[in-house]
Amino acid sequence: MTKTQKIRLVYNSASGSHDDSQIAELAESLSGYGALERSDCKDDGLPAIRDLDDSDTDLVVIHGGDGTLNGCLTALEGWGGAVLALPGGTSNLLSHTLHGDLGSLDIVALLSRGELTRSRIDCIRWRDGIAVAEILAGPGARWANVREDIRDRDIAGALSHANEVIQRSANGSLARLDKPAAGNPDGYGAIRLYPQSGKIAAAGYSIDGVADFLAQGAAIALRDYRKGPHDDIGQFAEVICRSTGDEPLDLMIDGEIIEGQPSESFSLAPLGLDLLCATHG
Repeated sequence: MTKTQKIRLVYNSASGSHDDSQIAELAESLSGYGALERSDCKDDGLPAIRDLDDSDTDLVVIHGGDGTLNGCLTALEGWGGAVLALPGGTSNLLSHTLHGDLGSLDIVALLSRGELTRSRIDCIRWRDGIAVAEILAGPGARWANVREDIRDRDIAGALSHANEVIQRSANGSLARLDKPAAGNPDGYGAIRLYPQSGKIAAAGYSIDGVADFLAQGAAIALRDYRKGPHDDIGQFAEVICRSTGDEPLDLMIDGEIIEGQPSESFSLAPLGLDLLCATHG
């Protein structure tokens, strides 16, 4: 990749993992590569295509979690420039997909050496937007609140949210795959959907008993629920998730909690935007 003319560094100071000194270090590294502007999502909003074009910006560097990346990439889809996603959140799933386990400064070093390439990734589309990393459907989606409480050291909040999820899972609706009819027909506490090898991969997290549920919930709360006990349901071009009791589905879209409809359709499609990735990633 040739030396860029103009870079926009986008970050979110409202993020729980935001660090002013890290942003300053990133800005210093990027300024040696091209003219640099900074933009804080909290104060400036999401980047806009017209603004980038008016300022002749050709590279947007986003330092944030998957939720921040989701918002920015949604806003920029269709833009002719390129985006570099850096790990600045809790899970950083998209960054891991693009760059492996490299840290932000290591990725910028690859940029400066011309060792990043443009790529188009698949995303999951649904009626209200996209997911660039993952979707969690079912009451287990609310474990994201527990995770955030633990990150913020809010033990009382974590216990309250954990109890809420337990009650909703024990007494409320679960999530099942309705199309195709795959996995446990009685439903799961959570169904995870994520892009993999040109398909939507689906994994189901069961709730067979309180002890099993608590063990699984602890894994989610500790930010590693993906390694908890689950069924690998399969890989599909599109899926429909349905609430077993026709109640609204709880959804976690790239780390953000959303109340869905009783039935939600998801399909795989390319993201209309160039992302830079490590040549070995």
